[in-house]
Amino acid sequence: MKIRPFVRILIGRYLWFALFVIVVIIVMTTFVLRYLYEHNVYKPTIEHTVSSIASFIDQWGNTLEAYQASFRTVLTDLLDHAYTAFEDNPTIRDDEIEKLMQEYLSLLTPQGTESANWYLISEKGIVSRTNYPEDLGFDFSNTIKTYWNSGISALKVREKMIDAFAFEHGSMTPRLFSFIRLPNNEIFEIGINLDRTVVSRLWDQLRDYEREKDFIRSIDAYNASFAPFEGFDPMPQGERENFMMGHEDHGYRFIHGIDGVFTIYKNWIPSGLSAFEKAMMLRIRIQVDFSRLENFGRFFVIFINGLFILTIMVIIWSNIHAVKHYFRPLKGFFKKMEEFEQNPADFDPIVTVFPNKSRELHELESIYNRMASTISGFIKSQEMEKETLLTSLKSKEKEGARLDWLASTDELTGLYNRRRFIAELTRAIDSSDKRRSFVVAFIDVDSLKRINDLHGHLYGDKVLQWVGSELKRKTRSKDLVARIGGDEYGILFPGLDTAQAVSVLSRIREGICVNDEFKALGVKVTFSFGVTRYQPGEALSAEGLLALADKEMYRDKRRG
Repeated sequence: MKIRPFVRILIGRYLWFALFVIVVIIVMTTFVLRYLYEHNVYKPTIEHTVSSIASFIDQWGNTLEAYQASFRTVLTDLLDHAYTAFEDNPTIRDDEIEKLMQEYLSLLTPQGTESANWYLISEKGIVSRTNYPEDLGFDFSNTIKTYWNSGISALKVREKMIDAFAFEHGSMTPRLFSFIRLPNNEIFEIGINLDRTVVSRLWDQLRDYEREKDFIRSIDAYNASFAPFEGFDPMPQGERENFMMGHEDHGYRFIHGIDGVFTIYKNWIPSGLSAFEKAMMLRIRIQVDFSRLENFGRFFVIFINGLFILTIMVIIWSNIHAVKHYFRPLKGFFKKMEEFEQNPADFDPIVTVFPNKSRELHELESIYNRMASTISGFIKSQEMEKETLLTSLKSKEKEGARLDWLASTDELTGLYNRRRFIAELTRAIDSSDKRRSFVVAFIDVDSLKRINDLHGHLYGDKVLQWVGSELKRKTRSKDLVARIGGDEYGILFPGLDTAQAVSVLSRIREGICVNDEFKALGVKVTFSFGVTRYQPGEALSAEGLLALADKEMYRDKRRG
């Protein structure tokens, strides 16, 4: 692991701490400003906007309520007159019905109506006669089945039903529908359209309010079925859900979009029409642009964060500068320590490394001097003891090496002795597997006793040395040759079979008698041998293998 200077470590920790504090400050200031903006700027402005638009719609609703009250009275009288006309004349003509309606409406209908239509509906719910040709043949029972079954078809003779205002599909103008059951069980319907100017006044108020407020980007109005009213843009795809979701306690829903644009969603049933059906619901979508406030807020956050960051960096810089000034003398102290490390035996006490510095640094200097003096004396004594110990160890190593050599080597021939040969043979047995086999040879020098008797034991030792050297020289480097007895040798042939081992030993035996010194004395040097092959998996010990080879050697000796 790389070791860094203390000052650098301190700087790193200061920077990590500063980064943590900066992140916390940025997060806190951002959230606090967002909270303050939403509760003290955005929400009050949005609530005021919603309240203002609500007042326009409520005033308009009160106007519709007044129209509806007067229209219901007119329609009630008109339905009664129509019933009487059909009762008196079941075959009344269309022009007579039209004349009756025009005469009656001209006398009773207040200003504010745009048109009035009548419909004669059969018992099956099909329009059979009307002054509005486009609806001729319209099937109430299938097209608006629920409306037909729940109200119109259930009317009894002379029973009337007058609906609340509803926005007509297509024209988007409020319309009032009324029904009565005639004596012949047919249904007579009258529909009155409110003058478009009554509706357009509300739209004009909304547009004027939009132009008046700089922060309002757009106001759009839709009916309960999300269709736009005349002059308003269609609803953007995917925004119906925002009207359908549950609204908050303040009665509207607003979404914070990108670049400081808020979108407000409000479903209104004007206060004057609170008892009406959902058909008169207005869905208002308002977009307000708070981008300038957002930009100011971002600038304020950056400014505050910048002040905090600058303050933190000044504090960190001043602390680092103080630490550097305080620890600068340590460089000289470390230099003295390095000199002591290079040559601790020659100790030079430190005297003025920390002049005019703190008490702690002077104490450090004093403690180090005492410690270095103690270490220096200890090292000197250790070096003397070390030299004595090294001399003793070298002597013991030489003696140990000599003992190891004697324990595993035949001193006369320099070959391995019997103990080492048995150990190596045991290791070969333990480590053998199906792919490895080896041959063990037992060799006995012929007539060694006769040579000793005729020429002396020194000459016999020369014969043993000669045989050992020839066996070692004429076998492979990986073959293990050992003197295992007085005139006996053993050889371990890894990887050879019996025939190969016999061939090697026969060749050695043929060439071993060629020695001028022995010939001059009339001494013939030869040996007998026996071999046995170890196959992996055989339950034989090293001594057992050697005994088998010994038997084979005696057979060879008897054969001469």
